[in-house]
Amino acid sequence: MKKCLLFLYLSFGFICGCSPNSSDDFHHEGESFCHALRNDLKKIHTREDLQRVAPDLKKKFNSLVDLIIASRIYQQKHPNEEAPEFNDSEETASMLLLEELQRIYTLEGGREVVENAQREALIRLDGFERNLEHQKQIFSPNIP
Repeated sequence: MKKCLLFLYLSFGFICGCSPNSSDDFHHEGESFCHALRNDLKKIHTREDLQRVAPDLKKKFNSLVDLIIASRIYQQKHPNEEAPEFNDSEETASMLLLEELQRIYTLEGGREVVENAQREALIRLDGFERNLEHQKQIFSPNIP
C-alpha cells in the first residue's frame, strides 16, 4: 500500500524542483522526474542490470520523497494557490513510468529489488504524512 502512495504522488504531479516558485513549478518538476526515471528504467533488461542500478534507484526514490515533502510544505504555506491542471502529456508520463515499473516487476526478483530500493523513502514519506495529519488534528480539531 505504501508503494502505491509514491505512485499516487507521481500521478498527480505534486512534486517540486530545487527552487520552485509556484505549484506549476512543482508540477513540471514532477513530470520531468517521471520522464527521467522512465528513461533510466528502460535501460534495465536483466536482473543483473537491476541489481547494478539498485543503489541509484534508492537515491532517486529518496530524492523523489524530498521533492514530495517540499511540495507538501509549499502547499501548506500557500493554501490558496490553485493546483495546476493536468494535460494529456503529463498523464502519459506517469502512465509510461508505471508501465516501465511493471515491466521491471516481471524480471525475476524485480519487484523485490524495486521495493527494497523504495523502502527507506516510503517509510520517510509515511512518517512525514502521519506527522502532517497529526498536526492538522491538533490545530483544527473537529468541534461538533
